[in-house]
Amino acid sequence: MQKKGKAACKVLLEEIVAVSYEHDFERNKKKGKINEIELFPNNYFSISYISRTRNHRWKCKKSLFHSSEASICQKWVESIRNILTGFNRPKKLLIFINPVGGRKQASKIFQEKVNPLFLLAGIKQDVIVTERANHAQDYLMTNDLSDYDGVVAVGGDGMFSEVLNGILSNRPPPQTDNDVVGPSIKLGLIPAGSTDTIVFCTSGINDPVTSALHIIVGDQLSLDVCSVWHDGKFLKYSVSLMGYGFFGDVIRNSEQLRWLGPRRYDLAGFRSFMENRSYNGEVNYLPVAINPLQRQICTAGCERCAEKNTTPSSDPESWKTARGQFISIIGANITCRCAKSLDGISPNAHLGDGLFDLILIRKTSRLQYLRHMIRVANRGDPFGFDFINVIRVKEFKFRPLPSSTDPADNLKSEDASSSDCDVDSLALNDVLRSPESSTRRAIEGVWNIDGELVDKSNLHVKNHRKLIKIFARGIEVNGERTACRSCKTDSFIEG
Repeated sequence: MQKKGKAACKVLLEEIVAVSYEHDFERNKKKGKINEIELFPNNYFSISYISRTRNHRWKCKKSLFHSSEASICQKWVESIRNILTGFNRPKKLLIFINPVGGRKQASKIFQEKVNPLFLLAGIKQDVIVTERANHAQDYLMTNDLSDYDGVVAVGGDGMFSEVLNGILSNRPPPQTDNDVVGPSIKLGLIPAGSTDTIVFCTSGINDPVTSALHIIVGDQLSLDVCSVWHDGKFLKYSVSLMGYGFFGDVIRNSEQLRWLGPRRYDLAGFRSFMENRSYNGEVNYLPVAINPLQRQICTAGCERCAEKNTTPSSDPESWKTARGQFISIIGANITCRCAKSLDGISPNAHLGDGLFDLILIRKTSRLQYLRHMIRVANRGDPFGFDFINVIRVKEFKFRPLPSSTDPADNLKSEDASSSDCDVDSLALNDVLRSPESSTRRAIEGVWNIDGELVDKSNLHVKNHRKLIKIFARGIEVNGERTACRSCKTDSFIEG
């Protein structure tokens, strides 16, 4: 068996996309047989496989092999196909395309970059182009999905959130924590949105071809999901960011600017920054004894996510409380990386440890808040300020409080340093309980949950460890190969 060309070829079997019979057109064109393909012997075949380039990007390359005997090629092709059949790869997918999200390029991206790869791999597809908000969610809640090996969203984080909620809502709404059960079907995301933070966190890049190849080879990664509750009633699920205050204002201000496309977030963010609004509230949270400032990046094969016991005690005495004026309250279920923040809002958050980072940003000046945002964008330490606390938690509750101009709003407890991850009750109780304060109206903000507006203020958020499985592998370190989640082989094909 010989490979056409000079370079040697060494390919992991698990990273072969497809194997096909080929004809040496150039060689036979010289013989004038270019129109007689049926006369050519099958002594050529090609292997399409994954090739890694810079910045976690994957490409599909093809190498051509030939032999003097067609029977040898036939044995190679049949043997490789039999091996690929034994891998846990999707054979049929349900695909939702959001034609209006992000840069409105989802349909073009799918047709030009993704669909050819799925056809090459022999994946059957049912494609639905969404026609309205919650189209995908309504479909998934009411239809049988047993014929599919995966559901794929082509769009942004909001589209993935819609598919996620549709999949998890394909059963009665949960009444308690015990009712939250993960689906057996895998989820996929082809990035075509404004920020694409989910694929940045799970693959390292928002490249449609890379995401399509992860789906084709059947990569599997378990991901934490948060359930969001209001007054004891379930609202929705979240997989990335829950933001109150600044991030809620951004999403609320951007709703009137949808005609600007992704640029609306920049304009809405600038407006929210200039307003420098803060909200008075109380946060109750269940912390764990893990320092979120300790550098431990979540990558493929993460040891932290592989640990069995990361669940804290639910003892009521373990709960802590923080009160005051907050510019922003953030629950970061993942790092929330994106093109504008390569380390993310919370660089040490993990994908599957059953916990998330609660970030409390207290009232401060525009200049100080700007310094924080610059660090978020430029890979600096985003938490190195005395007005920011970050705690790793299992769940938290928030409720708005009446507004107050009393200086006690900005006081912190004696143990409020971010290094020990403990923010205790502030000395604001007496102020809030005064007759004058009780008559004040609570100025309420809104929540930004996975890029969608939730106009409820008092929420209860709970983390559910590894609730879903997605077609991803985690961020590979320095572009190195890591074990495929769908098989255990390290076999190579060499030519």
